[in-house]
Amino acid sequence: FFYKNNNSFQSKLMLFNLSSHVLPEIIQDEIVKLFFFNKKGSLVKKYELTLGYQETKEILISDFSNEEYGSFFAFHIFKNFGDLLQNNAYISERGYMAYSCKNSIWSFMHGNHNAAYLDDKFQIYSVLGKSFRENNPYLPQVSFLDQDEFDIVINNPSNKLNSLLVTFKDEKHDTVDNKKIYIYPYGTHIINCKKKIYSLELNSKQVLNRPIIIKYYKDSFDIFHG
Repeated sequence: FFYKNNNSFQSKLMLFNLSSHVLPEIIQDEIVKLFFFNKKGSLVKKYELTLGYQETKEILISDFSNEEYGSFFAFHIFKNFGDLLQNNAYISERGYMAYSCKNSIWSFMHGNHNAAYLDDKFQIYSVLGKSFRENNPYLPQVSFLDQDEFDIVINNPSNKLNSLLVTFKDEKHDTVDNKKIYIYPYGTHIINCKKKIYSLELNSKQVLNRPIIIKYYKDSFDIFHG
């Protein structure tokens, strides 16, 4: 999950007892392990909490990290997995993050995609696919002509350096600009753009380079998966 904290931007996580949803017939507590990383991929905080049956908690990220921005993982550990493991099923935290910009109302966004798993020694491993090809294109299905400024947010949930080429295009699909970026393991990179562009394309060895996009308007903002 992506977080951003500064004087005008706040982030919080809505945590649910997932076992209550997938195994409602089994009344149980569950442990949630949170790992917070800064933009360069350094671990800044580990935290563990317990959620009771059907319990919900709000986690304000600024209580755990004073970094300007970064990412974190949330892993749920059940005491009773029921028939999940026998059926080769597993639990993924795909819940909701909430963001507020300039004291706006909270804007909610669900989890992006399955990023990593926690092994029995509590080590984090990426499950995102990579290929031998340098260019696996991803084109967000959105226009950027309705605002004057936006951010492209890209996480690297793996323990290896990730390189990425971002190409900005105009309405004729001609290239306006290229940016080659490198993202540290478990790091986060934000590209801020104030140019008028129509679309963009992301390329790297990583499959499904789905970014988070933040659009800034005069009196509001919008955050979503590209």
